[in-house]
Amino acid sequence: MRVKRGPDPGPFSQPRDYVTQLQRTFCLRCAYCRTHDDRLGGVEAMQVDHFHPESRHPELSLAWSNLYYSCAVCNNRKSNFPTPVESARGERFVDPCVEDLDAQFTLTRDPETGDFCRVVGRSTPAGYSIRRLQFNTRPFLQNYWRELDAAERQWISLRQTITELQASIATPSPEADILLAQCEDKLAAIRKRWPFPKERTIDPNE
Repeated sequence: MRVKRGPDPGPFSQPRDYVTQLQRTFCLRCAYCRTHDDRLGGVEAMQVDHFHPESRHPELSLAWSNLYYSCAVCNNRKSNFPTPVESARGERFVDPCVEDLDAQFTLTRDPETGDFCRVVGRSTPAGYSIRRLQFNTRPFLQNYWRELDAAERQWISLRQTITELQASIATPSPEADILLAQCEDKLAAIRKRWPFPKERTIDPNE
């Protein structure tokens, strides 16, 4: 998914004045780690990041196209912009307003726990972004993704149990159909929370 910007809602006098419009543009998520802001303290806890650093590009300080909705941790980690040597190797931050994040990053299982709580990059910029933003070494992110994974597995298991019960009785239960619909709603809500596509695995319950 690539973030699509609308027209400049300004002009404003300070980057922070854009935060409400940025919240909507970035669908209430950090532009980089893709965490929903309700897990971080809401819009008050979010920051306005300059994708191209203000220190190097002061002319872009209030440029709508250069302002990104970011959590404090990603904004801080991103201050280490690529050095000339890194840039020469093609290392840079993935730009969510230019590139499709779903094509750049994949969630995969932790080899020790089996939980979906690690991110792998599918390009040189994605690998650089993962290292610099420390996606795989931030406990908050790891624990949140584990929580999503556990919740998804629980609802899949419940859905499977209800489906098997329905198949075992002569007359299907309307109440069971309602429960199945609730399971699907819960699963859809959880899957909207995943930051990046999950690595496809064979799941007999899917």
